[in-house]
Amino acid sequence: MEQTLTLYNINTVRFFDNRNVARNYAFTKKMVEHNIFLEYYTIDPLEEEDVEMIDEEKDYGSHLYVLLEREGKYYQFSLFHDVFEIGIPVMLMQTIIFFFFLIEKIEIEKLIEHLVGISIDALIPHEIKDKEFRDNAKKLLNLKLQTVHNLIQINDNFE
Repeated sequence: MEQTLTLYNINTVRFFDNRNVARNYAFTKKMVEHNIFLEYYTIDPLEEEDVEMIDEEKDYGSHLYVLLEREGKYYQFSLFHDVFEIGIPVMLMQTIIFFFFLIEKIEIEKLIEHLVGISIDALIPHEIKDKEFRDNAKKLLNLKLQTVHNLIQINDNFE
């Protein structure tokens, strides 16, 4: 999929998390300048021998998020989650390309408003009332954004 995304001038970096899930981050030059990234990954359904873990692992399927920081505030918008196995790479790729065009066309100041309107679920730490949860959510999103910036520097694949 990454090779096809490069046809649209979309760069990607990846790392494997502690569950060995390949977390992919996609971006353009404009997005890096504005601290906006797409995170996408797929978690395969459990194998039959892993049935005892079924209650713990309900997160399978393909996921797509927009991560961004704006004026010291962090945001994560869930934009795609599908558990069907057939057609996922194409549907996910089309969705990624759609959101890149959206991000490139919308004024950055209005992007958050648009993403709130089309998001399945949003994590907006500064709107969380519980201080501990708010602080943890902010740290998580900050860590994700720092990870992407570090991966871009390590991979040196961005012009």
